[in-house]
Amino acid sequence: MTHCETGISATSCKSRYQLENKKTAFNKLKINLAIKIRGPSIILIRNNISLSSKDYPLWVGVLFDKLWEFSFSIHKTAKSLGLSTSKLNKLIARDSLIWKNINYNRELTGLKKLVYPGK
Repeated sequence: MTHCETGISATSCKSRYQLENKKTAFNKLKINLAIKIRGPSIILIRNNISLSSKDYPLWVGVLFDKLWEFSFSIHKTAKSLGLSTSKLNKLIARDSLIWKNINYNRELTGLKKLVYPGK
């Protein structure tokens, strides 16, 4: 599945069923767009959103807007979202795609990689 305007794509072959794979690919595409495309800032009412929530890609977009605003500083981002640094770290660790993208960008900006919670 490809977003025509940006060329960003996502695929899934987790299931034996095409419809389930399409739904999974669509959700992955929404998250990829949230990670890579910056837009006008929005305010979320709650910060602890389940991975399966329809608002999860929106939360990811807000998270990355804040991360870019604060040069990928987890402490400053967490504070701006009304979370503790450890809570934000745990929320990020739930999704390997987000975790990898944040660590990649932290390295580019000269920051240390995040340590996975519990290690």
